[in-house]
Amino acid sequence: MDLLILILFIIAGITALILIVPLFIKRDYTIQRDIVINKPRQEVFNYVKFSKNQDYFSKWVMTDPRSSPERIREGNSLNYQTRWDRREVLPCKMVSGH
Repeated sequence: MDLLILILFIIAGITALILIVPLFIKRDYTIQRDIVINKPRQEVFNYVKFSKNQDYFSKWVMTDPRSSPERIREGNSLNYQTRWDRREVLPCKMVSGH
């Protein structure tokens, strides 16, 4: 009987700890990342403002280097569009929901 009471006190203590500790933990976090480019600001802007140069920074283009992006409204115009078509079927792994 004493063992059962001890186990209940341990479970109650752990539960209380789980409920009390979050009250004292910081809730807001800031993640900051800096990149230093050793070029004049205007030279960097003149390079990045063209949509074709932005492919070197695009996560999606870098993920599939064999894709060939098609640009609509090329250059530094507003509302430019980029689309690409990947006709080759890539292998995928099916994950069961069980």
